[in-house]
Amino acid sequence: MITKELSEKAVEKWGLERQTDMVIEEVGEFLQAWNKIKRGQITQREYVEEMVDCYIMFSQMRHYMGNYLKISTVINVTEYLER
Repeated sequence: MITKELSEKAVEKWGLERQTDMVIEEVGEFLQAWNKIKRGQITQREYVEEMVDCYIMFSQMRHYMGNYLKISTVINVTEYLER
C-alpha cells in the first residue's frame, strides 16, 4: 500500500517536477506494454509490473494533490461512469 507518508517522502527526495515527469514516463511504458502483450511479445507478469508502476505513481500524486484539494470534488466518479 502506498501511504501518504511514503508519497510525501518521494516528493521530498526527488521533487514534485521529477515525480510528475515520472508519471508521464510510467504511463508511456504501460502503453507500450499494452501493445506488446497484445502481440505476445511480453509476459503477463511484465505487463502487470508496468501497471503497478503506474499505480504507484498515481497513488503518489493522489496523496500529494490531496494536500491541496479533494479529488472527489473535482471529478464525480459515479457521474463519469454513468455516462
